[in-house]
Amino acid sequence: ILDQPFDLTRDVLFRIYLLKSSTNDREYYLVLNFHHIIADGEMQRIIANEISITYNQLISSDEHNDITGNSLSQLTSTNLASAINLETQRLTQEYNEKSRQYWLSFINEIPLNVSLPYKSRMSIKIHLGMEKTSVVDYFEIDGNHTQALKKYAKSNKATLFIVLSAVYGIILSKYSNQEKLLISYPINMRPLGYGGVDGCFVNNIPLKIELDKYEALNDLITDLIKQRKETKEYQGYSLVHIINDQRQYNKLFLDN
Repeated sequence: ILDQPFDLTRDVLFRIYLLKSSTNDREYYLVLNFHHIIADGEMQRIIANEISITYNQLISSDEHNDITGNSLSQLTSTNLASAINLETQRLTQEYNEKSRQYWLSFINEIPLNVSLPYKSRMSIKIHLGMEKTSVVDYFEIDGNHTQALKKYAKSNKATLFIVLSAVYGIILSKYSNQEKLLISYPINMRPLGYGGVDGCFVNNIPLKIELDKYEALNDLITDLIKQRKETKEYQGYSLVHIINDQRQYNKLFLDN
């Protein structure tokens, strides 16, 4: 059921299944399948929390009317429309132009692509039924190493995310033989006061890795911290626009 693709032209973009266990008559599995175009990671948390609250109240109360104050009906289209309206007010033509100029300057001559070597290890099936060759390596970071990473992050006044981003950038650099590259990360774009609204309010913005500028890992970490602070003002500008703007710039000024 999870492998069935969505048709964006006609399908309802979410599906809900209640599956009964084949071994236990009292055990069920609730499966929620949302297309990413309408749901981000934060919405998954919101929906799961609302279902949990409603379900627990249903089984703990004989009067179902008691749950109306905390039911899924709170996730209304009115809240969604208000949040979208606030976002639209922010993303003015002036803001978009200022952001466009900022990201062009930020990326400058750094390649948009990372040239990774292609190595076939296994074949997997994707949704359209076609065979796609891919490399999949699984690993885990145990508790001791996690604590060591957190301690290192704290000593550099950084978050664990920044430290792992720096390590990821170095790994990509080694595999691609590029000293300059971009990585992107998702951000929650819900307006202030609308943290519980459903929908997809996610954007991705770049971080740049320029290993020829750094003498040590902590120099890269310091730079990434600075980047996150400076780019915050412009994080509402769509990654699609950032990439398209840069491609047009490259075509006009760098490719000739």
